[in-house]
Amino acid sequence: LSNYPINYPWIDIAIDDRKTYFSIEEIIELTEKQCCKTRLKIGKKHGTFDLQSGENKGNTIDFGSRSSEFWITFYEKDKEQALKNPNTKITENWNRYELKFRQNKARQMIQYFIQSQDIKKIVMEVLNDSLRFVEPTENLAKERVIFKKWAEFMKGIGKLHLITPKPETSLAIML
Repeated sequence: LSNYPINYPWIDIAIDDRKTYFSIEEIIELTEKQCCKTRLKIGKKHGTFDLQSGENKGNTIDFGSRSSEFWITFYEKDKEQALKNPNTKITENWNRYELKFRQNKARQMIQYFIQSQDIKKIVMEVLNDSLRFVEPTENLAKERVIFKKWAEFMKGIGKLHLITPKPETSLAIML
């Protein structure tokens, strides 16, 4: 597959968490308390609610910019499905974590997939390298303890760091 001139401009990979190790609301609260450790620079939260009752119809949080080559979205998939079909009764919790790769990052992910053939392992390792949640504390300078539910979710998962190669600079380019 990698020997052919194929363009991979965009890859979305979803992790369905039907055990729901944590709630999206907990992740949003931790992020607002500066308990999210990441190299990603921007976050965005949004939600849906019923205008008549004020009932929460689903929360979403994005990590990273949608204009970058990599970002992550966490949302309540069960509530999203119930919104699409009002006759659907939520019978189980269901979170979805989407990792979105564009251009160079998408091509890099394809290479990892070809090499290892283990998509789940690769995606979980990229997620584990990209985000970490810690327990809230009054003393921000103190060493932080990993958020217990995140540690359980990532138990036994390694880290895979995506690197975007820097463009080579030459005298011809600089002139």
